[in-house]
Amino acid sequence: MDFRVLGPVQVVAGSGPVELASGRQVALLACLLIARDELVSRDRLIDALWGEAPPPTATNALQVQVHALRKRLGAERIAREGVGYRLCREPGELDLERFEQLAARGREELAGGRPEAAATLRAALELWRGPAYEDVRYEAFAQAEVARLQELRLAVLEDRIEADLALGRHRELVSELEGLVAEHHGRERLCGQLMLALYRSGRQTAALDVFQHARRTMRDELGLDPGPQLQELQQAVLRQDPALAPEAPEPRARPRLPAPETPLVGRAAELAELRELLHGGTRLITLTGAGGIGKTRLALQTGHDLADAFADGVYFVDLSHLSDPQLVPDAIAGVLELGTQRDEPPAAAVQAFLASRHALLLLDNFEVVDAAAPLVSELLRAAPALVVLATSRAPLRLSGEHQYRVEPLPLPDAVRLFAARARAVAPTFRRPAEDADDVAQLCLRLDCLPLAIELSAARTRDYAPGELLASVPGSLALAGEGARDLPSRQRTLRATIDWSHRLLAPDEQALFTRLAVFAGGFTAADAAAVCGADRASLSALVAASLVHERAGPGGAVRGFMLETVREYALELLGDDAGTWRRRHAEHYAAIAEAVEGEHPASRSGAAWRDLEAEHDNFRAALDWSRDAGALELELRIVGGLAYFWATSDHLREGGARLDEALRRAADAPASIPLRANALAGVARVAHSLGDYERMRDAADACLELFRAIGDEPHTALALNFLGIALSNLGDIDGGIVCHEENAAISRRLGDGLRLSSALNNLGYCRLRRGQYEQARALFEDGLAVSREIGHRTGESVMLGNLGIAALLEGRPADALTDLRAALEIDRDLGYMEGMIYGVFGIAAALAGTDDAPAAAELLGAADAAARALAVELEPLELELHARVTAELEQALGRGRYADAHAAGRLVRLDDAVERALSAHVSSL
Repeated sequence: MDFRVLGPVQVVAGSGPVELASGRQVALLACLLIARDELVSRDRLIDALWGEAPPPTATNALQVQVHALRKRLGAERIAREGVGYRLCREPGELDLERFEQLAARGREELAGGRPEAAATLRAALELWRGPAYEDVRYEAFAQAEVARLQELRLAVLEDRIEADLALGRHRELVSELEGLVAEHHGRERLCGQLMLALYRSGRQTAALDVFQHARRTMRDELGLDPGPQLQELQQAVLRQDPALAPEAPEPRARPRLPAPETPLVGRAAELAELRELLHGGTRLITLTGAGGIGKTRLALQTGHDLADAFADGVYFVDLSHLSDPQLVPDAIAGVLELGTQRDEPPAAAVQAFLASRHALLLLDNFEVVDAAAPLVSELLRAAPALVVLATSRAPLRLSGEHQYRVEPLPLPDAVRLFAARARAVAPTFRRPAEDADDVAQLCLRLDCLPLAIELSAARTRDYAPGELLASVPGSLALAGEGARDLPSRQRTLRATIDWSHRLLAPDEQALFTRLAVFAGGFTAADAAAVCGADRASLSALVAASLVHERAGPGGAVRGFMLETVREYALELLGDDAGTWRRRHAEHYAAIAEAVEGEHPASRSGAAWRDLEAEHDNFRAALDWSRDAGALELELRIVGGLAYFWATSDHLREGGARLDEALRRAADAPASIPLRANALAGVARVAHSLGDYERMRDAADACLELFRAIGDEPHTALALNFLGIALSNLGDIDGGIVCHEENAAISRRLGDGLRLSSALNNLGYCRLRRGQYEQARALFEDGLAVSREIGHRTGESVMLGNLGIAALLEGRPADALTDLRAALEIDRDLGYMEGMIYGVFGIAAALAGTDDAPAAAELLGAADAAARALAVELEPLELELHARVTAELEQALGRGRYADAHAAGRLVRLDDAVERALSAHVSSL
């Protein structure tokens, strides 16, 4: 039962709210709750209910009210002792107790400098639904308690604000604090917090005005001056004491920004203006201008400069390689490292993540996904503290947008940029006096466009500035073959790229154009396979600044072209574009097929990340295959990538790609194996989405095709999918039939990996049937197979399921042994889903012991990690979760359980794993 006094007085039982029949029943309950487990005398209750003029029959009338309240709460809830009454509650059943516990924990975290203090204190304040004891707050018996709680609430609010200030959220606090100071102008702590927030926001004068106003108010109303703390803060503001600056943000809030390849030259005025706009409350700024003008570089520098101003991080999202505006939420979710729930659209996940965060989101090259502009408005509405800085060749045309036009560099800065880049390739370049005019004229000839200057400066290894000036085309007279209606600057840039291209050797020119088929970059091996690139030719393109290099996943070097340069190279491909795009698509089809059917656990983490790094190339290959009518090539790619899609954040995109390819295959002749493989891919993705009817239909269809062509390995795969789908739809017997045939085929073929999976799924079905002995035998067989082939993830899954079987049989000590062994493997492998299941399992094993509070915390940690990583429990584990929750609520009381579970939700998964592993059998 839940008693609530932080707002209207309410009682909520398991079946719902308990209706109180009259105002006197509310007053009686409130009086008993205020006593907090103490005995309340009959006379005191009569005074509370009838005041100074009780009826002659007040004693009997009180008994009537007590009897009526007992009928609603349960007779055992109100005990009579002598001439008084006591309300009997379980620990944690009163919302006020939960508030006090959270407030105390938040203060401890705040005193220890722990960043979770803000969240804990915010959770405490969210328990309030209005003024305390709202129904009776004007009654004499309640006024002292109401005043005490109002003061306590304000103190906790001040603590929460202090915690937010420690996290660097000063700008978003100013408006809230101004309202609070106006309402509670006598509270010096609030005044000091507002002064500090204003000062840290660059508003020193406003901070001092707050002090002067507080001093006048206190003198007028109290005849006193502000206390020493507020006076010291005023002096610190006056002397701009460095101690007033916020501490460095937590590591989680460090900018997620690419490291600049070179220092930014110039742009000091632009950076100052952008800082002023962002500090002044502008929430959407779009940097516009021609390609090569330096929008991206300016946005990146702004992000780095303002990193400390955004307590929850700065995130950079490169949109240049997207072809579908609907993929923008996925791109943002990927940068935010969100694992979306299978029934949660990526846009909703992004909104939920950013809703309470003070973050800066940099959206680069938005012009390629212009139709996604409404998403930006939705994010800004959902996240009041979010700021967006976009780069685009055209404005987003959104309400509240501030368009900031990026112009060419001033001549002195352009000359400095040329010199800096020239020295990078020719260290002896010192810009002697005789070259000064040539460099200045060259920059003017290039309209002071940063990219054009960098391309020209890259040639100073081979040419003096005077030679470059003589050879570079004029900005208008020799604009190349670009459209005549292009702005002058864009024609200049095009002419510069064309000039730089003409200076390449013929084989380097050919490679340059062919590399344009790559989207999102390439490795040297990919460039060699698709374009015949050798190291020398690639190095020449890098030296000419037409190709750039950066470290990719795991430190591997990847080449890439700036989007403006790539557009130019694509145009040069001309009639040969189809040939090279086909080679590109065939190369990535082969990569997709190489990973087809492999379990993620059988791949190294680096190899799986390689697929993520190449995803833009897979997209480009699929788009070309679709547009060129290369159906079989498209089917090869979608079939090969299905497992990757099903186990990544590209789940919905993968499903759409598979459906699209199969729709075309229905209207055109296509290879039966390829169609069957794509249908198997649909089953994989449907499994991850939890769409078991779709999974069943796709698995049934591909099983028929694989049987028809006599493909036994893929027949076993289809049986696996069909068995999982049937058992999840309630047809466990049908699932058993499929898994038994799968196991028989896999054993005959000697496919240990598939056999391990089949034995596990078959054992799980037996568990659901309550056939524990048969299930254990299957898991032990699967454990032996997994160990024989070195399949560590399979080993952990078998051990985990043996633990679940032991729990269901009422053997928690045995369960803990198996679950700990499984969790140790998952920790060593870094297998996040396995770790979540392991922490949950150990929480279940501890639930019936003296370690129930630790079990509740572990359950909270597992639940939070599952939510964050989009992991959903299987049917048996869901049933066990409900059972364990009920056991813990009964053992601890609902309030204590809720507090322990909430505390667990704040524990990192890695820490929860260590706590779970420290549990011992002896504790059972």
